[in-house]
Amino acid sequence: MGITRARITDALVRKARKLTGMKTKRQILRAALELLVRTETRKRILRFRRIGVSVVESLDGSHLAPKRLRNPAAQRGRNSSMDDR
Repeated sequence: MGITRARITDALVRKARKLTGMKTKRQILRAALELLVRTETRKRILRFRRIGVSVVESLDGSHLAPKRLRNPAAQRGRNSSMDDR
């Protein structure tokens, strides 16, 4: 791991500490980066689902190879009809 320098306002750090209870900037930055990675990964998975690709996520957050769904439109229709019940 390398050293990264970042300029972050004291007000933002204070707010993050107050909201999370985390004591160090390192904890706050790590949590923020992990949340960013999870969020962007989920966006990508949702984008794949819209084009008919299923992505399986393992418990540790790593992803197995995506596989193309047989009939994504039919699956979406089936899921939406269940919501209507």
